[in-house]
Amino acid sequence: MLQNKKILTVIPARGGSKGLPGKNVKTLIDKPLIAWTIELANRCEFIDRVVVSTDDTDIAEVAKAHGADVPFMRPAELATDSAPTKDALVHCVNALDENYDVLVLLQPTSPLRTLETLQTGIELSVQENASVVSVSESAKPIEWMFYRAEKGIEYVTQEHPRPTRRQECKPVYYVDGCVYVMPISDLLAGKPIFDENALTVVSQSGEAVDIDTIKDFEFCEFLLKGK
Repeated sequence: MLQNKKILTVIPARGGSKGLPGKNVKTLIDKPLIAWTIELANRCEFIDRVVVSTDDTDIAEVAKAHGADVPFMRPAELATDSAPTKDALVHCVNALDENYDVLVLLQPTSPLRTLETLQTGIELSVQENASVVSVSESAKPIEWMFYRAEKGIEYVTQEHPRPTRRQECKPVYYVDGCVYVMPISDLLAGKPIFDENALTVVSQSGEAVDIDTIKDFEFCEFLLKGK
């Protein structure tokens, strides 16, 4: 518990993955993919409860075996491809028999997140009573990026003159999916998980691997074996 705040972690894990079927329970090195996230959350001293929200009985059994609570099965209408994650989170919070102050959303497809990034995000959210997301720096400057037009190209930015050296460009970041934290009161009030008012923590190099395909999975295995 941090500053007398009760902190709930929710790990959303649908059964219907099209890019990599069965990915949440697929063995990564020595344990199911979802287990990496469950075990990290249980190592965090700030977190009071780790809940997996799933519609899949196999995922539920694996989650329980690796230390997560699965107090309910997610309704089918909240487990479709088009169902917003936010709706599943609201359902989870309302379905629990206890009240919590802070929600931590951890996607099972980011197994390389570190305890340091997780704890930093939680501390910042509690300290500022605000939503926090983890971000990573883009490998390429936005000034170098463009859309393909019918004839030629159209730069994403309209900055002139554009820097030609990366060192001259202002760093740009993207939401990497490793960690989301927000006051539960904000979630229940309908506020978005991420908007322009969100605070950020920068993930460490190598954390931001999001597994959607078999190539992502194999790349993640490669990185873990290298460690």
